[in-house]
Amino acid sequence: MTAQPLLTTLLPLVADLSRDLPEGERYRRLLQAMRALLPCDAAALLRLDGEWLVPLAVDGLSADTLGRRFKVSEHPRFEILLSSPGPTRFDSDSELPDPYDGLVAGLHGQLEVHDCMGCPLFIDDQPWGLLTLDALDTERFERVELDALQAFASLAAATVNVAERIERLALRAEDEHQRAEIYRQASGQQPKEMIGQSKAHKRLVEEINLVGGSDLTVLITGETGVGKELVAQAIHAASSRADKPLISLNCAALPETLVESELFG
Repeated sequence: MTAQPLLTTLLPLVADLSRDLPEGERYRRLLQAMRALLPCDAAALLRLDGEWLVPLAVDGLSADTLGRRFKVSEHPRFEILLSSPGPTRFDSDSELPDPYDGLVAGLHGQLEVHDCMGCPLFIDDQPWGLLTLDALDTERFERVELDALQAFASLAAATVNVAERIERLALRAEDEHQRAEIYRQASGQQPKEMIGQSKAHKRLVEEINLVGGSDLTVLITGETGVGKELVAQAIHAASSRADKPLISLNCAALPETLVESELFG
């Protein structure tokens, strides 16, 4: 395996790290790239969940594989892979049972003599899961450098890390949105709409949209009853923080010595 094919295969995956992709699509592209780099008949990405391995993506294995859970203690090949610090290639005539018996697409029954190798994935120096490759040709992996699989595994770990961070951020955003909605309902705040057709009203709406998209501090002035609170709510709704609570503070109730610290920190 020369450096150029390896680099050509890995570069699109590096670009994917900065793209917003669904988790399943990100893992599917990962396995497709691995099969292009290391030709095989089946590949899988499995996540370690306690004493079980859970397939997250497969290529060349039946769709039924995604619904399975493999108990590590019942599959010696998986045990060996997880206990190894790097890639492992099994002898083609190894008598260890293969976890994918009956699951390779287009092949029915037990896997006969074949090539098999895999590599553990580590996230923050902790075992996260496995990459596995199987080839029906017993000489398929003889020319494959294990260093190439190790390089790919490192990028695969980065891909998994990115996907999990994106998922955590999405869950956090959803949680904050739910808390904001609960706060709004508890405080009795109901969304209100500004209605008007005059030039002054249209100019006000334009100014709200202008400052709402910025991080500027806005001072709203006017006599009692003209709708200053309604304008504040409209600015909040037009801002990038619309999914977060709008906190109201009664400045008249604050002691003069505390106003500055309460409003500006």
